[in-house]
Amino acid sequence: MKGRLVKRNLLFVVVVIGVFIGLNVALTAAFSETPNDPTINPDANACYTGGSMAGTCNTDYLWIAGWYAIRLKWNVITVGQVPDAYKWLIPLVPQPTEEPRIYPTNPPSAPTITPNPTSTALPV
Repeated sequence: MKGRLVKRNLLFVVVVIGVFIGLNVALTAAFSETPNDPTINPDANACYTGGSMAGTCNTDYLWIAGWYAIRLKWNVITVGQVPDAYKWLIPLVPQPTEEPRIYPTNPPSAPTITPNPTSTALPV
């Protein structure tokens, strides 16, 4: 009887540890694969590593500014949606040029090369 109780408790402890490890691995993978892209990550911020404000955000005010800055950069929000307290961010974001860029719709065809029958070059 005592042996069954020990085996049952041991099995319970092993299951609990297994569940804990499984959840830990799953949650770690989910957080490490979240890109700093505001179109898919609502927590994206220019203050994170690789962002335009990385290493400068030491106050809540700057962290909030980083939230707006990355959304401006990715065109998720417009300049008009930025609160007045953060309008200083606007010069940091690349603005569209006055003239629209014109891209060709059809790629140029490859040039055709024809041998010159009157060439005086000797074959190698």
